[in-house]
Amino acid sequence: MEDIVRAVSLTTSFQSGESSAKNRFWRSMDGRNCVGRFVPSNVERTDGEQSAAETERQVLLRHEIRTRAHMYTYTHRVCVRKGVNLT
Repeated sequence: MEDIVRAVSLTTSFQSGESSAKNRFWRSMDGRNCVGRFVPSNVERTDGEQSAAETERQVLLRHEIRTRAHMYTYTHRVCVRKGVNLT
């Protein structure tokens, strides 16, 4: 991954194999919708830290689903009271 970043950014000449930079660990960003968006890290995450990040991501997703459902229900009630057809 490090060689790919160097080659794409054109910051140094691409040399496969030897690297003078220290190895970095790549992990997905924390937060919802960030799986697959990688950031460098100096230390590798433990399995516990990774599962905690995944749990947090799932909690945020469930919260967003509940919030959207509540907003839809509220909007629907207001529109019904005002006689607005949503379809």
